[in-house]
Amino acid sequence: MNLMWWRRHGPIPEVGTINSWIFPENVRRLLAVRHPTRGPTEHALVEAATRQWFRMVATAPGATFSMPSTAVDELWHELILHTDEYASFCDAALGRFLHHRPEDPVDPRRSHRRAAGLVAALRAARRDEDCSDGHLPLLFRVDECVALAEGRRYLADCGGTGSCFGPPRFTCMRHPGGQKRKSTGWGRIQRHESSRRGDFDALGGDSGGCGGGDGGS
Repeated sequence: MNLMWWRRHGPIPEVGTINSWIFPENVRRLLAVRHPTRGPTEHALVEAATRQWFRMVATAPGATFSMPSTAVDELWHELILHTDEYASFCDAALGRFLHHRPEDPVDPRRSHRRAAGLVAALRAARRDEDCSDGHLPLLFRVDECVALAEGRRYLADCGGTGSCFGPPRFTCMRHPGGQKRKSTGWGRIQRHESSRRGDFDALGGDSGGCGGGDGGS
């Protein structure tokens, strides 16, 4: 589900509460059963990416973000079902209950709004990690890091200008609106992704690896 988030101006968020909050044990057990092939490192990455999402929306009053990650969306949904614990967290960390609303699937402006929301989310996530424009923050990498088959995949930049050179199953953040793709340049993208794969396997590499992302303040 493509999710958007709306937040009115409110109290200053407690980012430290977001970083230190312990996720409900029932949620952790449920996701462990649902994803038995994930190890502790992968589950920790999803939690770290979820904390990044909360920090982003907490520190950007009035911003509208699209949710980049299917794994984070799933965890967030389960948290909301644990209403008492989630409500207490929101009150302490955000000063209000954090809702999410699905995009209207028949709205002709849906694609444009999602693309704009992804760009806003990318900027906020980069600020959270204090990383460069060429870096994909954890929230945009986590689905691939945990090998989520139905997850979302991103490229920071396909290298194209007027047209996108990225593979169809990836969203290129230089062309998030889905500009017409060209088949040329695919070999270069494969080489680029192959070089990133070593970082993914290392679980903790730099610039596109699967570690970090939980140190914002």
